[in-house]
Order: sequence, then C-alpha cells, then structure tokens
Amino acid sequence: MRLPAMRVPGSQERSVASSISGLLSGPLASQPLLTPEKWTRGSSVLSVLALMIALILCGTAISTFIRGGSLNTGEASRQGPAYKGHTQSVYQACWSPDGKYIASAGGLGDGTVQVWEAATERMVITYHEHATAALALAWSPDGKYIASAGYGDMVRVWEALSGRTVFIYEGHHNASVLAVAWSPDGNRIATGGVDNTVQVWDALTGNHVVTYREFQDDVTALDWSSDGRIAVGSVDGAVQVWEASAAKHLLTYTGHSGAVYALAWSPDNRLIASGGEDKMVQVWDVATKKVFSVYKGHTAKVNALAWSTNEMQIVSGGEDKTVQVWDALTGKHIATYRGHAGSVNAVAWSPDGKKIVSGSADKTVLIW
Repeated sequence: MRLPAMRVPGSQERSVASSISGLLSGPLASQPLLTPEKWTRGSSVLSVLALMIALILCGTAISTFIRGGSLNTGEASRQGPAYKGHTQSVYQACWSPDGKYIASAGGLGDGTVQVWEAATERMVITYHEHATAALALAWSPDGKYIASAGYGDMVRVWEALSGRTVFIYEGHHNASVLAVAWSPDGNRIATGGVDNTVQVWDALTGNHVVTYREFQDDVTALDWSSDGRIAVGSVDGAVQVWEASAAKHLLTYTGHSGAVYALAWSPDNRLIASGGEDKMVQVWDVATKKVFSVYKGHTAKVNALAWSTNEMQIVSGGEDKTVQVWDALTGKHIATYRGHAGSVNAVAWSPDGKKIVSGSADKTVLIW
C-alpha cells in the first residue's frame, strides 16, 4: 500500500511549529540551567511542556492522516494524473516493465491502444490497427513490444514505442480474444477467447505451439507463473491451471459461484487470487486448493485485480466504480479509491509498488 505523499506544511502545522519555536526561544530560553535544588521544579515545567508539545503534534498528525485517508472509512484520494485520450470505455491499462509508460486499450468505437508517459501524460503513440475494439494487451518482459487483441480473431505484436507491427497471429478462427499473457522469459504468448480455447504461440515467429480445449465457456482471464504454469479463468466459473510446455491440465478450482473475470498468481507462485461475477475475490493455495482469504468489499462484479510487488496487498476493481486495496492473506480492507464515474475494468501496480493505475468505462485512466 502506498503511503500518503509528504506534503508542504499548511497553516495549522506552521502555527504548531511557531508555537513550539516561541516556547523554546522565549521564556524557557532565559531560564538558568537546572541546579540540583531546582531540579524538581524544573522537571515539572519540562514535563508540562513535553506533554503540551506531544498533544499538539499528535492532534495535528491525526488530523493530517484523516484528511489524507480516513481512519474510519479507509477512503483515499488520488495522487496522480488522469489520462483522457480514449473516446470509449477503457478495457485494459498496464505499466511498462520499467514503470515509465502506460498502455491502455479502448473498447468498441475506439479500437486504439495508446502508449503514454506515466509521469506527464504525454502521448507517445496511438496504435490504430484494431478495427473496432481493443480488449486485451500485455507488455513483453523487456518492454520492447506489446501484444494486443480485440474483436475478431487477430492478435497483433508490435513495437511499443514506434507502433510497427511485427506479426499477426490468427489462430482463434473468427473468435474475439479477451485475454493475453506473455511468458516471463518473453518467448511465448498465451491468448484466450470466446472460442473456449487457450492458445500458446511463439512470441518471436508467431508460430502456433499448442491449444488447450478443456473449457466450457469463454476464456476471460490468463496469467503466467514464473515457473511455467498458466492459470485460466472462464465464464463457466472455474479456474484451471495448466503446465504450459506440456499442455498438461494440473487442477481445477471451483470456488466461485459465477463467471471468473480476473485472476493473478502471487509473486512466489504459491497462491492465486481470482474474482468475478460473485462480487468477491478469493485467495487460494494452488497445491491444496485451500482458501486463504475471501474479500467481499465490492458491491458488484469484480473485473480486475493485481498483487502488490511485496505480496502483502491486492488491488481490485469492480463494476461498483471503485478501486479497493486489501490485505492478501486476511481479506481485511485497507483503502477504497473513488474517482471513476463508470465500471473499473483494469487495475495494475507500478513496478516499484508505489502507484496503481486503473482504467474505466468512463473513458479515463487514473493513477493513484
């Protein structure tokens, strides 16, 4: 969880500082050093002064904390830019591996992937090659390329900062692609869509490697672990885990009562967090399928989630228009960010773990 940014002291803090300075430079400064016989009386004066200073500083600190993020409600305010380059819903937003750029995908009627500087909101490039909508995207681990997909069967791989298309993958046969995940070593890409399949293909050549077909409905979410496993979420409500290289099905998790729209591996590959139509996020152990925690803070379906880099928190976004941060292992609420006027479709932590980006149906991308 990002701590509130250091801010310039306001009038109240300046007043407190002036009061303390006045006390120390005024009457007290003129007092002689305490001799043994004056120790009792001097100690009393200093004790009272110390108590006064502590109470003033404590009250100021609590007031400041409550203004920055309510102690009682967990509400928090936005501390970054708002990007408004899209003309329709934003379906995806994610950081480049170095944290300098954000790529965002526009929905039906927009169809663009836009790359912009996170610090300045300066547009770097707009990729126009998706005819109607861009629904999914992923950066390559080295930050040089983006794989993006949308309505239709084509997945495009292109240079992130120039927009030059490297190749097009057309293996999903007249089916929209809803999820894209790049392998941690950068050699392969997995895609899932409304043809109820996950397809893995070579990221350098675009050649097909393998297809997984054991799904009963649309594939809506994908994430690749660092040790070569793929987690797959589907509208059928199940989460499946596969051995990527051998196309071997390892397990199926059925803890959700509705469609799964988002999932993510923990950084240590032991846990998976998954969320969806049942309005909750479940964190469970991949080896045992034991549930570690359940978060029920959203009042509508969960569309997106991501682990913090330190593995301690999870951020989730929902149709209730909120971005929420909570403890990954206990499910305890930490903060709620309100600023979007539409469903939150995408969330991601910055690589340094200090910021969160979110994309929404209100056409905006916000940084918190």
